[in-house]
Amino acid sequence: MLRPQPVDFEPGAAYGARLPSELWRWPIRYDEFEPWLQRAERLCGVAGALQRDFQPCRAADGGGLPSELPLAPINQRVLGRLQRAGHHVWRLPLAIDADRCLRCDQCAGVPCPTGARWSALRVLTTAGQSCRSLILKPRTEAVRLQHAAGRIDGLEVCNRDDGRHYRIRARRYVLAAGAIGTAALLLASGIEHAQLGRNFMYHCSPVVVGLFLSSTGGRRTFIKQLGVSDYYNGTPDLPQKMGIVQSLPAPGPVLLAKKRPASPAGAVEAVAA
Repeated sequence: MLRPQPVDFEPGAAYGARLPSELWRWPIRYDEFEPWLQRAERLCGVAGALQRDFQPCRAADGGGLPSELPLAPINQRVLGRLQRAGHHVWRLPLAIDADRCLRCDQCAGVPCPTGARWSALRVLTTAGQSCRSLILKPRTEAVRLQHAAGRIDGLEVCNRDDGRHYRIRARRYVLAAGAIGTAALLLASGIEHAQLGRNFMYHCSPVVVGLFLSSTGGRRTFIKQLGVSDYYNGTPDLPQKMGIVQSLPAPGPVLLAKKRPASPAGAVEAVAA
């Protein structure tokens, strides 16, 4: 549940010399988003005992948020080594309730058996339990927004099971289809704007693997807990933004099954341990 930084809304600081301003200038500022970021953190139960010296990891002010998961033993070792090397290490803001978490190693791959991990689906499901007017329609795809005279007057949807198209009408419409889906739906609806499709922030994620002489216990507990932001805005030698460094969980059974044919039998499992 990482927040963006204020500098993310001003990418011209890094790329202005190479791209015209109309390609990177945002029409809104970070401080306009912050109240809504705080509400989202509360809805998803982001752990509250976070260091506040790095903007994306700042938790919502006030109490009522769950406590953080205790650090896994391997992360305690990594934390100490990174700090001794002069890095500023912080705890990843996780939407996980430590009091209900089983500390399993399958957090990102399967539904949480105790409900400790929050998600957008769980937020909606929980809201639906206290609000009889909320209806979830799984396997229903938004096709286009119907509009006339500058107003939305309907949403055409498709049932993926039988291919049936029908229209939904409401007093208000909230479009939250993600960075790509939102722009695609608006374009499919014949709605155009100079900002449509701009300011897309791609999640480029290279992976670095380290080998330990003994088992880290990464296949027996939850280890996605630490982050380093020392290179977020670049370095004196490379001033371009480089993002964050964070720990990742050991590969789960689905990923291992995909990689196994190209790897010696047992080799991938042994490395992941």
